[in-house]
Amino acid sequence: MATAYRAWAADRPATSSSEAGEHIAQTGVFDLTAALVVNDTIDMCKLPAGMVIDDLIISTDDLDTGGTPAIVLDVGLYDDVGSTSSQTAFITGSTIGQASGVARLANSAGRKLAAVDYDRYIRVKVTTAPATGATSGKIKVSAITRNKGFDD
Repeated sequence: MATAYRAWAADRPATSSSEAGEHIAQTGVFDLTAALVVNDTIDMCKLPAGMVIDDLIISTDDLDTGGTPAIVLDVGLYDDVGSTSSQTAFITGSTIGQASGVARLANSAGRKLAAVDYDRYIRVKVTTAPATGATSGKIKVSAITRNKGFDD
């Protein structure tokens, strides 16, 4: 059965910039305590109200210790806790959890995202279950954000 997890950064106040063009990193780290299964979600951090994304990076340890690893991850933006549909997908079909790795924003829609007047959540979702799920390891997401500008 799928579980909704939360990194500690998803519950802390979001950091906003006071100057136009100043970049801020919103970062969340999640420590696995059990193997992930298909449809598990992890709220990693917030995208603060009035901010837009310039880049997003996910890194993971080896999350699938099977001989033929299968885990696949998506990273997307969600309007609220518990919502199941992604408003904008930043990274889809990533296999970095199969042997550890790093992936960056891979969808141009993420850079065209309009700012809104409320905080949103950056969430990792397991779209394909691991062959043999690791019971420890880390997932880290860093969103490089800035205040919306005249060109957004």
